[in-house]
Amino acid sequence: MAKKSIKPKNSKTKYYLYSLITLFIAVRFYLFSEFYQNFSSEKTKSGTVSKMEQMVAIDEIDYSKLDDSICMLKKTYCEVPQNYSHIVDCLHSEDINVYYLKDAGSCSLCKLTPGFVFPIDTKETVKVVKCLAGSKPARVPFRVRSGAHSFGGTSFVEHGFIVDMKRMRRISVKPKKKEVVLGVGVRVGEAYQALEKYKLLVIGGDCPDVGIGGLSSTGGTGFTTRKYGVMINTVLNYEVVLPTGDVVNASFDENRDLFDVLRGTGGSSFGIITHVTLKLGPLEPMYGFLRIKIDPKSTGEWLHYFVSIADTLSDDMMYIYTYLFDKFTLVQGALTGELFSNSTLQNEVVQNLVDDAKKRGVDIISANIFKVPYTDLWKYTYGAHAYSKSVNPKSTWLRDYREHTNSEYNGVTSGYICTDHVPLEVFEKLEKHYFHPKYRKQLLPADIGTNVELFGGNTFSDEMYGVYKGKGCRAIFTTYPKRGDTPEKATLIQKFQAEFWDILRPYTNYSYRGYEDASHGRSDQGGHVGMMDFHYGESKYEVMTAKTKFDPENIFKNHLSIPTIDCYEQNLCQ
Repeated sequence: MAKKSIKPKNSKTKYYLYSLITLFIAVRFYLFSEFYQNFSSEKTKSGTVSKMEQMVAIDEIDYSKLDDSICMLKKTYCEVPQNYSHIVDCLHSEDINVYYLKDAGSCSLCKLTPGFVFPIDTKETVKVVKCLAGSKPARVPFRVRSGAHSFGGTSFVEHGFIVDMKRMRRISVKPKKKEVVLGVGVRVGEAYQALEKYKLLVIGGDCPDVGIGGLSSTGGTGFTTRKYGVMINTVLNYEVVLPTGDVVNASFDENRDLFDVLRGTGGSSFGIITHVTLKLGPLEPMYGFLRIKIDPKSTGEWLHYFVSIADTLSDDMMYIYTYLFDKFTLVQGALTGELFSNSTLQNEVVQNLVDDAKKRGVDIISANIFKVPYTDLWKYTYGAHAYSKSVNPKSTWLRDYREHTNSEYNGVTSGYICTDHVPLEVFEKLEKHYFHPKYRKQLLPADIGTNVELFGGNTFSDEMYGVYKGKGCRAIFTTYPKRGDTPEKATLIQKFQAEFWDILRPYTNYSYRGYEDASHGRSDQGGHVGMMDFHYGESKYEVMTAKTKFDPENIFKNHLSIPTIDCYEQNLCQ
């Protein structure tokens, strides 16, 4: 006997039954998707990628063909010095190429200082670390670089190897969670560009060709600093290759001691960071761009006023800088939120800023504000082609490999203004010094770039901000002295630099970790005590304890790196 099928008695019952089935399928699909977004993963060459992540492709670079001044080292090309050969042999045994700059246009005459290695993923990075860290008894110095942007030269070594991370270029976006996983070879401009379609942005970084590795471990101020904080506030996880070759995660939940010290020390003191997970912020369609020109004769009055408003200025003024030039002092800033969307409030705030400055004796030449998309902030800050050029890896990857100095700058120095009051007389002295005829007649503004970034707002809002020494400070002054194209000019630049900081240093605390402040010493020249005391203060033993735990043999070192406790106390750092 045939089975009777169950049929709904009428169309209304049939409708409800179909609706219930549809709802059941939808709920199951949603739960299935959420399950995989949080728990399911698959291995790729660049690490672990969630199935619900959206990968953003970046063109791979053939480094052997990128520039005619580089050649790949093979045993038939160059006679490798004895203290290099065991490392080169080790790297070759792991199928990892070593590159050198050409000498006299011939690969048969390779320059052997330094050698470059370009790991493509975490696995290759492990192999590189094991070859370099296990190179005793003839251990050769090496450095790690992400974007080749270290003003202090921490990513360069004249004799040894450079581990260049520029091929680690993964960008994996989690739009729902507002998170992104970045390989440390990604430049911050590339990250902004990749996230634009999701209406999200990384927090921190206003120079588009800076590498994510250094920026996310050194500090990371930028266009959104006063609104959302510095980049290290947004780090959720670091993937790190330790000196042992072990790969670990450092986060709030894993290896917390390593996580805390990575946020603010920079310079690869503990291992090689390969990937960073960041919390993202919202990207608005348009921003307000503020530009104020000030008569140079009232620069002192403006700086005095500028530092005083850090705690009262709305954090919708996302960032605001003062730049010193020869013919005027320039103020630039970006506005968002209510301060941007409410034109009446915007005009009122800007007008009050101008009026209050005038009451302090500041001579305002002009003040303008206009709407721009986020990427245009670079155009108005650094020039029309700054963004497009700096996200092109070919434009900068060899820019500072050709000389041991690593940078066109010499002794970039910064200092935080953390006191409640700096006398007007101090800023007036800075004005007279900067515009003194003996300097202005012979030096261009670019020879000694000078700027001030205002803090306040939410700059250091995260209580767990690692060891970044800027919390509670109002502003940061920075000078960028060039090396000078003649000995006379170089001497004059250094004289300017020394006199500038003689005036300001008594009123500053700490310094940005990415800059080399020679007055406080170098780890590799016996100056580690002064350096640690100046940069870290009471936190110095917390930092050195982590160094002693994760890199007890001090394998990862440069002239700004963290010393072990024995190194610090027994003067064994050199």
